[in-house]
Amino acid sequence: MTKEQLRDHLLRQLGVLGAGDTATAEDAELVEQIIDNCQAELEQLEIALWTVEDVPAYAVESFVLYCKGSTTAFGMEYDPKLREFAKRQLRELTSDRRSGVGKACYF
Repeated sequence: MTKEQLRDHLLRQLGVLGAGDTATAEDAELVEQIIDNCQAELEQLEIALWTVEDVPAYAVESFVLYCKGSTTAFGMEYDPKLREFAKRQLRELTSDRRSGVGKACYF
């Protein structure tokens, strides 16, 4: 999903856009800044394994929840519980399950 698609998806989740509506320039700029900031945070935490221009389908909803918890506009308040929940979901989605926990062998 591109950043523009992600922006519109987030605005719909926030109730700002209805079906078929387009974002105003100010709303688009604000939400894209929130998306960029959240992406940078998740990259710093080594959770985001994608670029903001190509968010994979499996991570879209959790990423939008993370952004939604960070939004302090459109009548929303900062929600640390929602951000933590979304961060846990993203960590689970991006964890490497191909290697298991080794077993100790004592002689």
